[in-house]
Amino acid sequence: MKKELDVFIIGYELTSQFDTVHLWKNGVSQNLTYEEKHAYYDHSLCISKSGNVYNLGWGTNAQGESIITLFKNGVEQSLIGNNGVIPDSVYVSGDDVYVMGRGFVSNSQGISRFTNVIWKNNVSQSLSMDENNFAGATSICVYGEDVYYAGWRETDSKRKVATLWKNGIEQNITDGTNDAVAFYIYVAHNDIYVVGYEENEQGYSVAKLWKNSIEQNLTDGNNNAEAYSIFVSDNDVYVVGSEKNAQGNYVAILWINGKAQALTDGKNHAWACSIFVK
Repeated sequence: MKKELDVFIIGYELTSQFDTVHLWKNGVSQNLTYEEKHAYYDHSLCISKSGNVYNLGWGTNAQGESIITLFKNGVEQSLIGNNGVIPDSVYVSGDDVYVMGRGFVSNSQGISRFTNVIWKNNVSQSLSMDENNFAGATSICVYGEDVYYAGWRETDSKRKVATLWKNGIEQNITDGTNDAVAFYIYVAHNDIYVVGYEENEQGYSVAKLWKNSIEQNLTDGNNNAEAYSIFVSDNDVYVVGSEKNAQGNYVAILWINGKAQALTDGKNHAWACSIFVK
């Protein structure tokens, strides 16, 4: 008999008064409130083998200052800093906690440049990725001794190419014909799964899943859509993201083996940002 699994999804919804952060467990929403004056716009979720739940947020406080926070089991662990970097991804491997971020950082001379950063156990390290064009890493995954990033890089013609890096070595996922971004990478049984989007000829973003660089469309390309996170359990592939509806609102979506389920009713903009299955 197949084990009954719990599906955890974290995301947010834009409401008339406050942005509401959702934690869905098996499709049932629980609103998360850490501090009344904090508005968290982006999240990543990871559950360690020991059962600890880590999630990551950033937003603004009452003074309009940017804040970046890592939570463990709902308790604030650290204020990573207000340094121009937006955190995208949290990943736990054994006792090590990795956070991936990116943004514009000013040096001592006041010169700002785009930087990719990893925090490992709250110690930061800048990544050197592409000296000539922008390259952004949005996700990190550790598999054995190998460290993977996913994101994008710009070509000389300023097209975005969905890209993954294995131990710092760059691999293109798309060919640069249309703009594409990889948002999340997951490695299981030596298979490399990446999700994101690629624009079609009509200019709409199509939610995409790439397995070992072979693409699968999750949406039909008639509305803008993006895939933000993936988890693989046994032979089942879980993906979350968002798709615009006929009213022009983004709907938080869960895809299980390519079949879509709406998590929100479409009355407000909503995004499902991260998924974990256990």
